[in-house]
Amino acid sequence: MDTKEGRTMEDAHVYQHDFNNVPGQGYFAIFDGHAGKFAAEWCRDNMSEILSDELKTSPDMDVREVMKNVFLKADDQLETESAKAGAIRLTYDHKGTDEHESKRITEKGGVLAVTRSLGDFSMKEFVVGAPFTTCIDLCDEDEFLIIACDGVCI
Repeated sequence: MDTKEGRTMEDAHVYQHDFNNVPGQGYFAIFDGHAGKFAAEWCRDNMSEILSDELKTSPDMDVREVMKNVFLKADDQLETESAKAGAIRLTYDHKGTDEHESKRITEKGGVLAVTRSLGDFSMKEFVVGAPFTTCIDLCDEDEFLIIACDGVCI
């Protein structure tokens, strides 16, 4: 967000050691704020619990479906909370210039720069909370997996 003083940080991050009570398993997340920090901070405070619950209730589910469910549940819960408050690359940028995203948006009569987001409720017809997911096999040599949003440079 631009202010008189300059740009402000709207992103939020969190890390948890021994995630889900598994020694050595970490949860690390960075949430990109769009037009305010409410959604990013809400995700920081709630997403790990939603992920934990989904892993417990669906331990044999494909990780892509787990993550999709987590994001959709987070989006629903975030919308509910907002109403109360009054308020190896594995993916690609979900921009309006992407052929598939552009087709999905224009078929609904819209034009957007952002096509996937949590918390943009006024644009819910066009902006979806479901993430793009893919699957790779991790091996013993892999020390960690980073799940990140746009705007994060590694």
